[in-house]
Amino acid sequence: MLYDPAVEHLLAEIAQAHRHHRLVSRPVDRSPTLADVGHAAAWLRASQAPALLAVGGGRVLDLAKLTVALADTPGVIAHLGDIAGRAGYAPLAGVPASRRALLAVPTTLGTGAEVSSVAVVAGPRDDRTLVFSPGLAPTVAALDPVATATLPQLLVREGALEAMLRAAGAHIGSASSLRIASTEALSLARQLAQALDECAAIADPGEDLRLFVAQLSNATHRGWALTGRSPFPSPLWFLAAELSVVLGVTKMAATTMLLPVWLQRVAGGDARWGDRDRLAAVWPAIGGDPADVDDDIAQATRSLLRAWRVDPVPIVADPNAVALVAGRLVRRWGGRLPMLSRFAEDDLRAVVHDALTPELEIVST
Repeated sequence: MLYDPAVEHLLAEIAQAHRHHRLVSRPVDRSPTLADVGHAAAWLRASQAPALLAVGGGRVLDLAKLTVALADTPGVIAHLGDIAGRAGYAPLAGVPASRRALLAVPTTLGTGAEVSSVAVVAGPRDDRTLVFSPGLAPTVAALDPVATATLPQLLVREGALEAMLRAAGAHIGSASSLRIASTEALSLARQLAQALDECAAIADPGEDLRLFVAQLSNATHRGWALTGRSPFPSPLWFLAAELSVVLGVTKMAATTMLLPVWLQRVAGGDARWGDRDRLAAVWPAIGGDPADVDDDIAQATRSLLRAWRVDPVPIVADPNAVALVAGRLVRRWGGRLPMLSRFAEDDLRAVVHDALTPELEIVST
């Protein structure tokens, strides 16, 4: 069992429920590196366990997914290290199906890591590499609202926003020939926006609401919404990943900084960022005024984020941050890689600049 130390209160119940089985546990207190994956894979092989139970947030589930997938193919870890040193995306081909089951119990909301086929590993400079393989998807995902009972309210709201942007961003950023894909993407975005309204209006989201958000988040990965779309439909994830590293903030904090300026570019008709007509369909579905798409959607987005109580906290950024983020984006996600190859470095520098300076002057720390 891999678990987050923050949820040790659940371990006694798990141990009691499985008291007739031998349980070997290991805490996870940081984002996994490739060295961590190697050590955990060796630990799992030595345990000869038929299954791995992972209880925790994204860092726990990412480590568990890579551990199970690569436990019997340790050579792939070194290969993964070669890729990760050159780019931010590492597809794994030819990894055989694991003989072990993986049971994932998420204690956070929004990422959908408990059902997705991707995992993130951290590099020596906190570079984050996105690893993809069909074999990374857990065998079973258990959505238990008890496991999210101690989640801070802000993280509940941010989780709902992350899931909503996954559905909305896929629709805005990439077309699908399937009518059901558009229908489901809009439906999921609408329901998650309504869940955000509820979360923002009450003091403590209860079990039913947290479970609903978790179920909707899962559906953004496993339903029809992504079918027939590009695997990298929106640039927002990659922009936020690098901005968060440079600024030392969470990815969702970086996302809320970038969201208004990304949508402004889409509304302005630059198809490299997304489709304006599909944005016009999404925007009223999540509670926006249709007129905003023709007016100032950036300001309207900031107002919506404030209403949902997920607006970005003002920060003091180093004056070199813009150039540093843009350089990282080109190096790790641009060039021949499909995620951001359509953008020049100046395009990326401009969007990061606008994200950091909507109402805030960049000053030296």
